[in-house]
This record gives sequence, C-alpha cells and structure tokens, in this order.
Amino acid sequence: MKMTRSREILSAILQCIIAVSTAVLLFSFVLNLTFVSPNYFGSHFPSAQVAAQCDEQLTMKYETLSKESGFPVRVFEMVKKDYPTVQAVSRAVSGIATNDEVNFYTQNQIDYFYHLCEEYAKGNGVKYTKADLEATAKEASKIYNDTVSIRGADSAAQKAKALKHAVTLSQLLSAVALAVCGTATVIMFSRKRLGYQKLLCATGGGGLGVLGASALLFLIKPAQHLYLEPQVYADGISRMTGRYFFVTALLAVGVIAVSYAIMIQQELKYQKSKDKVKIT
Repeated sequence: MKMTRSREILSAILQCIIAVSTAVLLFSFVLNLTFVSPNYFGSHFPSAQVAAQCDEQLTMKYETLSKESGFPVRVFEMVKKDYPTVQAVSRAVSGIATNDEVNFYTQNQIDYFYHLCEEYAKGNGVKYTKADLEATAKEASKIYNDTVSIRGADSAAQKAKALKHAVTLSQLLSAVALAVCGTATVIMFSRKRLGYQKLLCATGGGGLGVLGASALLFLIKPAQHLYLEPQVYADGISRMTGRYFFVTALLAVGVIAVSYAIMIQQELKYQKSKDKVKIT
C-alpha cells in the first residue's frame, strides 16, 4: 500500500527527530560518564605530561632569573623537589571541579624562596641585602604561580556547571522524543516490519551522524580554544576531549552495527517467510 504525500513527509520528520535524538543521547551518555562527572578531571587529566612541560618552562624562566639575581638555577629549582610539580598541577586542576582558582603566589611561597636564597647566600659567602632577597623571592614565586596555576579556571568551572544542566535536560528531552517518535513511526505502517525498518534506519543514521561529528571535532580540537592559561592546561584538556570523541565514535559504531544487523536479520527472516509461502 502506497503512502500518501503527507504521511511520507510526517515519516521523514519523525525519522529526522529519531536520528537527532539518538545522536544527542549518545553524546550526552558519554558526557555523563566523563566531563560531567565531578571526579573525571582529577583522575583522567594528564597531570604527569603537563607537569613535565611546566618543569621545562620553570627551568627556562629560572635561568633568566638566575642571570638577573646572581643565584644559581638549582636554588630556585629546589621547589620541584620540595613541592612536586605534578601535585601542584593536580591541585590546580581540582579547582575546575570546585570552582576555586588555586593561587600559588602566597606569602608562604615567597618566604620559602626567601629562605632558599638566604641559605645559599650565607653558605657561599654572598653579600646580599634583605630588599634584594625579598625582590628575588617575590619574582621566583610569581614565576612559579604564572607557570603552574590556571588562569580562567573559574570560567571553565561555570561552563562545566552549565554543561551538566544542559546534558541532563537534553537527555530527558531526547529520551522522550525517541520513545514518542519511535512508537509513532511503527504505528504509522500497517506492516510493522516497515515501521521497524524506518526506526532502525533512523537510529543507525543518528549513529552515523555522531561518528562523523566525533571525527570532525577530534580534528578541530575545540578545547584548545578554551580561555585557560598557561596553554599547557588547554592542551591537556584537549587530549582528554580527544579520548572523549574517540569513545563516542566507538559507541556510535556499535549503535550503527546493531541497528543494521537487526535490519538485515529482519529482512532475511521476511524473505524466508515469503519463500515458504511460495512453496506452499
């Protein structure tokens, strides 16, 4: 039985809604397990890699400070041993989840560098003034803070909070739309086989859309454009989003495979039943 023009249009609209709802559900499902989860940043952020990059930058900046102050680089780099950079990075990243921008430029940190420089000066007979030590200690602490702490963490935390609300709402709306439109698609056809085929085809189409979008976003690397300083943190989050898009793509492949496998199975079953009728 041939469908009327209006029913064909309605069927196409329902399929589009099903495909979009499937795509939204796939993206939001993985988001719930990753970036929306409060513990995800702390456990999956590449702290060791970012810390290694921060250490390299600290060395370069302290070499410049060494030439200006006369204190050896090793004096300033004691901070890497006494306050491991990887721990400082983890602490800074935790500020994104808690909406608290961590600041390492504190009086305690300044005092720490002051005592390092003072001990070296006394031990090596270097003449110094208190004002010189204070200025050097403040600069060393500022360098450490500028290199290891995150600027823009509060903005990232607000975006993460907004994302959580958006994901929750989109999941609910997409689930309802998928249930309603899927049911309507099946009911529209007197031959339920055709209705299920349309439903499965739309679901697979949604999976294809997610696969294509994930591949595109993986190449674009949108997280690199986040307002985060220093850039090493944006790069670290970019590596995390890369894994997110990879996992989403794998899930999309699974949905596509299952949808089309069921379609093929149904078609084979239908053809077998037709053959039996012909033989009879």
